[in-house]
Amino acid sequence: MLKAINDNNLRSEIKYGIMNTQATLEQMQQLRLEGMARSYESILALPSHQHPEAHQMLAQLIQQEKDWKQVKRTRMYLRLSKLRYSASLEEIKCSKNRNLTKAQLAQFADCSYLDRAENILISGATGPRLSGVARLTELW
Repeated sequence: MLKAINDNNLRSEIKYGIMNTQATLEQMQQLRLEGMARSYESILALPSHQHPEAHQMLAQLIQQEKDWKQVKRTRMYLRLSKLRYSASLEEIKCSKNRNLTKAQLAQFADCSYLDRAENILISGATGPRLSGVARLTELW
């Protein structure tokens, strides 16, 4: 008799946990917490013994939501800026002819010049390559 009660309780707890999980995901999506919902889904996909503790999971969910909102904001600003060319750091060619070394490019990429309130002067013939470099600096 006692075993049957425990089995029924276990079944209802499992059923409630699944329904609660689904309801939580739906609420996150309704509240437009897309980063949190994605992170929560990935946590749920892990085996239960690998789930983080409550405080770690909460910190992870908040960080993912913050990161997701930053990505969305950056995409929106890029779309609104209507820049002609897209560029990435990997596309920039460093050479002596261009007077640009990989070390200099790495310094630009870490954005430490912003903390020091320094400016970057980009000079040269206008065109898609120069515009691409300028666009990269706008992203930082």
